[in-house]
Amino acid sequence: MTSEKIDKKIEENMFSSETGVVISAINLVKEKGNKLYIPLLFDLLNSTPEKEVVNEISKLLATVKNKETKESFIDAITDEKYKSIRKIILTTCWQNGLDFSSYLPIFVDIIVN
Repeated sequence: MTSEKIDKKIEENMFSSETGVVISAINLVKEKGNKLYIPLLFDLLNSTPEKEVVNEISKLLATVKNKETKESFIDAITDEKYKSIRKIILTTCWQNGLDFSSYLPIFVDIIVN
C-alpha cells in the first residue's frame, strides 16, 4: 500500500451491487491501496456482502503489515456499529501479525464481556 489518498472510482466500485466489480476493487486495494482504505473495508464488511467478498476482504486484512493501520483496527473493534463483524476483525488482527500488545486491555475487555 503506497498512495495516501482514496481513489473515488475504487471506493465506488467497492460498494457496487455486482460481486465481480467489488472483488476487482478489493484486488486494486491490495495492489495500490493505503491505510485509508481500511475503514472502507470494515464498512463494506458491515454491509453484509456476498460470502466471496467477505473472504476476499478477510484475506486482505490478514495481510496488512502497515503499523499505522493498528488504530483503524482498534477503532473498529471498539465501535458498536461493527459488532456484527467483530469476530472477523479480531481474527484478522491475529493473522496479520501487527503488534497490538499496547491495546491488550481492549482485547481482554472483549473476551471478558
